[in-house]
Amino acid sequence: MGALVKWTSAGYAVTQLAFFRAVFAMIPILPLFLAQGPAAVIRPGWVGGMVLRGVVGVAGMTMVFYGIANLPLAD
Repeated sequence: MGALVKWTSAGYAVTQLAFFRAVFAMIPILPLFLAQGPAAVIRPGWVGGMVLRGVVGVAGMTMVFYGIANLPLAD
């Protein structure tokens, strides 16, 4: 994944790369979600905690992608 981020970061924004990584990661999860129904998969005990976890996860993935995109290759 790091090589793909490095290769595609020349033509796309880091936020776009993070978005499409999340979209393609949802593809294998979607059939499980549809088969069991939303109530069986999502049972938040504290909604604020789930939102915080989502924000931190997206920010972390975007920062890692930014770091990979700007990391100079070894000479």
